[in-house]
Amino acid sequence: MTGSATPGSAPPGYAPPRRTPTNSSYYDFNGTPCDDRNPNSQTRMYAREAREQTKDVQGEILRGNTGSSRYPGPFHNNPGKDNTTLPLQAKRDILHHPLVPGQTAAWTTGRPGGVRSFFTCLSNFFDVAYHDPTKGVSKRGHHDFTMATYVPAAPPPPASGGADQQRENRTV
Repeated sequence: MTGSATPGSAPPGYAPPRRTPTNSSYYDFNGTPCDDRNPNSQTRMYAREAREQTKDVQGEILRGNTGSSRYPGPFHNNPGKDNTTLPLQAKRDILHHPLVPGQTAAWTTGRPGGVRSFFTCLSNFFDVAYHDPTKGVSKRGHHDFTMATYVPAAPPPPASGGADQQRENRTV
């Protein structure tokens, strides 16, 4: 190992590679690792994972089972240090809950990480945002949020016309 890098840390100036389109939609954290203690942690999350985790939390709320004292919790969407609010779909009664890339089960214990789902209890709509280290720090000592970029699944490759074209040629 060279320079000032330590085991488990990225070398100075390292930037995780940008991902190529996939067959699945995902939320891109714009190069920001989901765990500020691990610079090699994921910089995106599959949309299906975010949907499942949010749906799981909403179900627990409706059943009256909210194990954590802090999450899900109200999110007031007050202006951050840059004097802006998040452009959330929900305008009031907003809740937020940690999201964990790489799993479909909702976060329950441990360090919550930097990614959140923002939703209302009875809506199918939700937004994903992450603590952004390039933004100001809140009163609680956390970086303000930035909306994750939704990236739709890559379109399937165009049909070659092979089988359809052959059928047309055989029709009289």
